[in-house]
Amino acid sequence: MDSSQKGKKIEKFLDDKPSPEDFSKFTYVGKSLKRSDAYLKVTGRAKYCGDLKLPGMVHARILRPPSHGAKLVSADTSGAGKVEGVSVVRDGDLLQ
Repeated sequence: MDSSQKGKKIEKFLDDKPSPEDFSKFTYVGKSLKRSDAYLKVTGRAKYCGDLKLPGMVHARILRPPSHGAKLVSADTSGAGKVEGVSVVRDGDLLQ
């Protein structure tokens, strides 16, 4: 903006006022559409990132304390040790 425009209100006007479009010409507005993934989700066949399995992939379950500032005193991990391929990792108050 040059100094001659300083402080002046700048307005633009259209020559013709646009009219709203006729909504009856639209193909989707106001109509219920079937979701293409609904059948897969209802039948349990839909795939999510949690369903992904890669070779050598391991899963972790983090156990959190019941309240803020709580310290892990003990945990019975004997059942986990009986499952093939399961390992328990303890890092301070964190149990995975």
